Amino acid sequence: MKIQLEKKFPLNYITGIFLTKHFNHEFPSGRKEIMKIKKDPEFIERCFVFYTNFENKTENEQNYKRLADALDVTICIRADGGILRYGTG
Repeated sequence: MKIQLEKKFPLNYITGIFLTKHFNHEFPSGRKEIMKIKKDPEFIERCFVFYTNFENKTENEQNYKRLADALDVTICIRADGGILRYGTG
């Protein structure tokens, strides 16, 4: 299932990571529950606070790694040559 996120690095990644952590990495099958959390004012505030405090806002490999390390996750991105992985979480 796809959901639309703000296309602004790193806010899009922060939102997605916070969502997956909220659901313990197992998203519900229904979109309604996901959208309820995504639109929750406290959830939005949490995302924006982290975004504001994250200083590296340019989309590049170093900042993917910094973001992954800051959130204790591994960010996987599909690329022409396979899958790029950043972080060790």
